Amino acid sequence: MSNVSQWDNAAGNNNNAPPDGWPEGQAPSTVNDVGRENMAATSRWYDDTKGVLVTAGSGNNYTLATNSSHVALADQSFLIFRADRANTGAATLNVDGLGAKGLKSGGADIASGEIVADSILIVAYNSTNDAYDILNTISAAQMSTKLGLGSLAAKSTINGGDWSGTDLAVADGGTGASNAATARTNLAAAANTFSGADYTALTKIIGSGLSSDADFLVMDGSTIKRTEYAEAGVRVLTDASATPTLTTNHMNTFIKYTNAAAVALTLDTGVGEIGNTVIIKQTTAAGQVTVGGTATVTAAIGKKTRKQDSVIVLICDDTDTWSLYGDMAA
Repeated sequence: MSNVSQWDNAAGNNNNAPPDGWPEGQAPSTVNDVGRENMAATSRWYDDTKGVLVTAGSGNNYTLATNSSHVALADQSFLIFRADRANTGAATLNVDGLGAKGLKSGGADIASGEIVADSILIVAYNSTNDAYDILNTISAAQMSTKLGLGSLAAKSTINGGDWSGTDLAVADGGTGASNAATARTNLAAAANTFSGADYTALTKIIGSGLSSDADFLVMDGSTIKRTEYAEAGVRVLTDASATPTLTTNHMNTFIKYTNAAAVALTLDTGVGEIGNTVIIKQTTAAGQVTVGGTATVTAAIGKKTRKQDSVIVLICDDTDTWSLYGDMAA
């Protein structure tokens, strides 16, 4: 079988015996055999370079059987073929059983995923490096180098170990810190620093301008706290329970108790902060609201409402200590 690789650049040297050559004085009956063999060799070479070949083998070791059935590595021209699977690391190619040779990109082993299943590869045997050079792909690492990019640009995934350098300042969109505690301090300091420009174009806020579930952030010394806002700054609640208990959610509210019987209101320690206020109104004729619990409650007269529509006010004036004012009964 004659292959294109066996033909000589000098026309006079292509004089092997028919059908592999055109010797001087060959018999006329051999002319058609040589012509057909030349066509067949050209067709085999064509099929080996148009992407119809498909690799076999396993893992990262690819095999390829050509139509030309090469007998030497040096006989191979460009090989264009389809990969039957993706690679997961450095790979080899064995063509026509001539030996497994490394598949290289830019002279380096290819990385995982550089060969995609069903993709077309163009390779040429590099006799100097004894490897197959992939001509239509380049590794991400090599591409980033050629473009002047850093190693991070070549990564498909990144994590904390990929980052280095100084902490990004708050002014640049960072936290200025490498730990949570310092970050919170830095961000709080930034949030609490204002200049005249920060107040430009602010307009007056009135009660009807916010919904009953809106919140404010306020400063208590160095601590930022959330304060709920509703119509004039006090939420109005209705409670039909006979034994209600005040919680932090009841701070700075006006509560109307509607139970027809007497109401026993519990106010325990650990509820509210200094300055919190709770306004209480009894809206039924039959019962009164009596304040009890583990918190300290001081009152000039008594610790309950006097009658229907009586209003009393609880003000936290010290830790777990409340003062009671208003229309009270002894």
